[in-house]
Amino acid sequence: MWKLLKPLIFSDTPAFNNDMARTIQRLVAFNGLNKRKNLRIQYPEFGACAPYPRIFHKGREIQVKNISVGGVLVHDPDNAFGTGVGESITLTLRWSNEQYEVRARIVGVQLDKRNIQFMEFNAKPFLKISQLTRAAYWGNRFRKVEDNNSQLNVNELWIGPAGESLIFPQNGHLAEYTAGHQKIIFTNGNPAVLRNDDQPVDDLTLQNLLVTFSNISNPSKHIQQLIEYVGKHV
Repeated sequence: MWKLLKPLIFSDTPAFNNDMARTIQRLVAFNGLNKRKNLRIQYPEFGACAPYPRIFHKGREIQVKNISVGGVLVHDPDNAFGTGVGESITLTLRWSNEQYEVRARIVGVQLDKRNIQFMEFNAKPFLKISQLTRAAYWGNRFRKVEDNNSQLNVNELWIGPAGESLIFPQNGHLAEYTAGHQKIIFTNGNPAVLRNDDQPVDDLTLQNLLVTFSNISNPSKHIQQLIEYVGKHV
C-alpha cells in the first residue's frame, strides 16, 4: 500500500504527471471505486469541516450537499451558477493545510441544486476525496433496529455491516459506539469523547466517524445530534 501512496503524496515531477492515468486506475481498483458510478459522500448538514474539503467558486464558499471523485452536488439558492448546463468553471478545494484548483463544468440543474462534474482532475485531491469513501460506504450500510415494544431499554440502536453498534442510551452518555473490542463513548461533558480505557480518541478516528455518521441513510434526530456533536470536536 505504501509503495502505491508514497509517489502520490510526495512527487510533483513531470514523470509523475505523465504516469498519473495508470496510477489513478490502480487507485480505483484499490479502493473498490467504479468511475461510472462513484459513491456520493454526504456532507454534514452544518457544512464542511475536517476531513471534508471546503469548496470555493470565484472566492465565494459554496454549500456542498455531497462529493465524489467525479464531482459535487451543490446547493445554489442564490442562483450563482445560473440555469444553463455545459459551462466550464474553476473550483478551489481547500483543506486545512492545502488547496487545489480543479476545472469542472455544470452538467445538471434542478431547482436550487447544481450537479458539477470534475474535469482533468488533479490526482492529489482525488486521493484525499477517495480516502473518505470507505467511511461513507460503511455509514451507508448502517441500519436502525426497530424496537416497537421497547424491549431494548435504549432510545435507539443502529447496527453496522460488520456488527458495529451505535447505541443512544436513555440515560447517561449521549451515545456509545462499539466496533470489535473497542468502545467509544460520546459524553455530555469534558472530555467529549473517550475510549473504554479512558483514553482520548485520536483526531483521525473522530474524522472517520463523522463521515460514517453523516452517511447513514434516513438519519434520526439522535443521529443528527451526534453528527453535530462530533463536528464540534474534530
